[in-house]
Amino acid sequence: EIHRLHRSLYSYITGWKILSCLFHKLEDPVRLYTIEDALGMRPYVTSKTWSLEKIYCRPSNSRFVAVIRGPDAVTKNQMRSSLLCSILGRVDFVPRRVRSHLAGTPKSGVVLVVILVLVFVIIPAVRNNIRVFLMARDIQVQFLSAKRAIDHDEEVEVPLKEAKAEAETSGNSAEKEADVQPHFEKKASQGLIEHGPPKHDSNSVRPGYVASGKRTYTTSQRESKYDGVEESEAIYQVWEKSRIFEPTDSLCWFAFAVEFILLFLYPTISLYRLGNRAIGSLFFVATLFTGIRTYLNAAVVLEEVGNLNLVDGKPGSLLHWQNQSRLATIVRGITRSRGLGSTVAVLWVFLLAFLGLFSIAIHQPTASSSTFEFGYLPDFEYASEANLLYPTCSVAKGLAALGSPATSIADYAFLAVLAYRTPEITQGQLDQWFGPGVAFDNQTLVANYRNQTGTSDSPVNYKFFVFPTQKLGIVSIRGTITAWDALTDAQLWSAAFLFQALRFLLPMGETWNPLLHRMDTAISWLESETIDRVAFYRETTAFTEFVKSDPTYEDIQVTGHSLGGGLAIITGAQTSVDAVGLSGPNAMISRDTFSPPLSVDTLNSRTFNIIPDRDVVPRIDEPALLNQHIRCFAPVGDFIGCHDGRRSLCEILYSCGSGNRPALCECNTLFDYPEPAPKPGANRTFAEACPPVEDD
Repeated sequence: EIHRLHRSLYSYITGWKILSCLFHKLEDPVRLYTIEDALGMRPYVTSKTWSLEKIYCRPSNSRFVAVIRGPDAVTKNQMRSSLLCSILGRVDFVPRRVRSHLAGTPKSGVVLVVILVLVFVIIPAVRNNIRVFLMARDIQVQFLSAKRAIDHDEEVEVPLKEAKAEAETSGNSAEKEADVQPHFEKKASQGLIEHGPPKHDSNSVRPGYVASGKRTYTTSQRESKYDGVEESEAIYQVWEKSRIFEPTDSLCWFAFAVEFILLFLYPTISLYRLGNRAIGSLFFVATLFTGIRTYLNAAVVLEEVGNLNLVDGKPGSLLHWQNQSRLATIVRGITRSRGLGSTVAVLWVFLLAFLGLFSIAIHQPTASSSTFEFGYLPDFEYASEANLLYPTCSVAKGLAALGSPATSIADYAFLAVLAYRTPEITQGQLDQWFGPGVAFDNQTLVANYRNQTGTSDSPVNYKFFVFPTQKLGIVSIRGTITAWDALTDAQLWSAAFLFQALRFLLPMGETWNPLLHRMDTAISWLESETIDRVAFYRETTAFTEFVKSDPTYEDIQVTGHSLGGGLAIITGAQTSVDAVGLSGPNAMISRDTFSPPLSVDTLNSRTFNIIPDRDVVPRIDEPALLNQHIRCFAPVGDFIGCHDGRRSLCEILYSCGSGNRPALCECNTLFDYPEPAPKPGANRTFAEACPPVEDD
């Protein structure tokens, strides 16, 4: 047989003479076994067990035996289907996922990423799959040629000595591979070995050790011992790794000391010194058990010895077999289960996301409000859609008294978006939306209150809009605009999001609904010290109580978008005022984690949330009874498009009708809604009224 050997980059680096004091070369390479080797597993793929993913959609270093000749051989159509599925999946799915995750990235960056994915992911995978397919086809051709030789009584010698020698030197796994090699004297056997580019798998190599690997595709054929039973031929993949260099004892002890100090001792002491004893104790216990499981891991031992013979009992006895079976079940189902790998991958994704947000927050400049201004069209209008009228287009309180009952939630959405704007342009925007002299931005009241309470430097940002005729005051809270705001979202609602995901994954997860808020409370109690520092709702609640006590106002309401919408819902429930959130996270599951806690009755009667389709943020936590789902026509690949408050405002105007509010140029120019119709007496076209503008 022909083998291709491959040394990893790590192996070359540790072989440098300059690192000879840290690594030493072994006299003979030591084979590193996999769990499949130790368990003696060889999954078979036949025409009856075939599926699209079993041959081509598998880990690159997994082992399988595909029967390609005989009664249960995989059919040509199955092989072609697998090949076509693999190629189309990688050519179409991968670029689409890359494009969806890079929405908003400069085109040059997207092109670079697509090229890298094409070169290092798609092309190698497709080439490998085509190689397997062609090899299977060639084997069938050679089989027919050899069978014709047998029909003419020609003997074909099969070299079995090499297979037996490898079986004797390679351990249990090699014995099983040799067992499926040809072992009858007069037969047709045309072996074919196909080599693929090996890949390093850190899971099968202990940290600190260097390995090289080889992977082969080979075929085997066995003559049936029973007359009338057709013989079968199979193709299987072999992947082996060997250790060439290993670290010195000094390096191992140094690595252990660094790991113990940085990953265990320092975090534990820091948590206790910061006063967060609950998290510190939980971290101590969790890392203690994790360390024991890591260093006393049966799977690592099996990967060293390559078999299950280390268990108690006399080999061949019932006790020995039972112990082997028990160990195999534990290793396969727990220590090296697919679920464990998936869980670790998810945790890594969350960790990298938090680190990314934290890095952005550190280097991001101080947040500044937006100077974006809508283009108002008082002489154009949207008529309400006859076939789609949201039930909550009109609400019977609050802004309905302003003479626009048909677009009342549009007023709330407008004020929620206006919280992002600079103070210099806010009043002009109010005059164009409501009309001159109807609404005012009371910046002086907000500034004086923040100075008196010492919250001038607080990251919480809100405005107070006053409607003197109605004696109405509305607190509008700004939403997420910086990475720090995103981290605040994550800390306030991470526990609720976690339990929502758990409920989704567990069978009959809905049965946990009555207990979710209690489990969320327990997790939040552990994080109480940290959550108190980002409890922005306390400041908005205090300000709302302040203006609520002013006899000038008969009615106080709260609104906001994104994080501001979530804070508005919390503030409204705590102060018993009406609150309307736009794309805000909810508070039903996490209601007991806030101080003071929120009641279910108050959430169901005082809070309202507008939830656009495909917007992730308002699906965090469980919504209260009062909510309205609205459509979103953002491109599928635009991950944050449906979270744009301006788009939601345009959807409400288009579906509910603009009424006596002006239409907006941006509904067409930025978000591709149809042009609004001119009102009677309009003396300009839409193109004249809305010249091309750039998004802010």
